[in-house]
Amino acid sequence: MVLRNRAPASEIALDLQVGKIPVSFSTDAQGNPFGEMHQVDPTFGLVHDHAAVAEALDLKPDDLVAEWPIQNVSTGLLFAIVPIRELRTLHELKPDLRKVRSYLDRTSPPYCDFYFVTRDTGAPDVGVLKIGTLSPGASGGRSRGLRFSSVAT
Repeated sequence: MVLRNRAPASEIALDLQVGKIPVSFSTDAQGNPFGEMHQVDPTFGLVHDHAAVAEALDLKPDDLVAEWPIQNVSTGLLFAIVPIRELRTLHELKPDLRKVRSYLDRTSPPYCDFYFVTRDTGAPDVGVLKIGTLSPGASGGRSRGLRFSSVAT
């Protein structure tokens, strides 16, 4: 924890470029710490072409959810949100990061990265959204894959 040597606080404010962002802390019934960051309202930007993004990621256009936009969204950090149809595709995704960076440098502001989402959880009765971000390889070439987390929907 960042505030390890300080007295416990139930809330702090991070002074970020988007303004002061409150972060509240609590403990669950098992005594585990929990922190919640209150984001600024999202801003929505460029809508990307599905075929161009598929090409940049070495995917087929059908691997992406055509009904959902691929769009730049920011709540302080800018990401191009990419909806992936199947969890398997997300797990197997290892794009050439130079190709990804070249595409993003041509289409988006600096510091924009892809952020992947899918509703395919591998279990039809589970209502979560799987998300992943790229984990660069040591050489900066091929990605080692994605880091995953899940969000209840």
